[in-house]
Amino acid sequence: FPLFYETHLLISVATLFVLGLIILFYCYYLWQTIKYELNEYGLIYKMGILYKIQKHVPFYKITDYSRTQGIIQQFIDIATIRIHTAGTGTNVPEMSLYDIKEKDLENCIALISKQIRKISKN
Repeated sequence: FPLFYETHLLISVATLFVLGLIILFYCYYLWQTIKYELNEYGLIYKMGILYKIQKHVPFYKITDYSRTQGIIQQFIDIATIRIHTAGTGTNVPEMSLYDIKEKDLENCIALISKQIRKISKN
């Protein structure tokens, strides 16, 4: 009986290891599919491998935006921009732009701010 249990345990550990690798690769490739677009009308977020998501937030709906940066994000020089709209009715952002490089952050915020001002003048 001990040989049976050792074999069973080895197969279970190997199966969990393989499943862990599959999940890790899937998450990595899912992260690689995240794309943000900024055009004259709004922000577009796209992602997905098996299940595709596309979300559009027009500039005229944006009421506020904020920048957040946790401890780990500070070490690797990235940040998150949170986009708030009046339609959500909660403190939860309508869209979050994750992993924006620190060198691109100010330019991205300036472009969003410029488009919001441009829309609000019209």
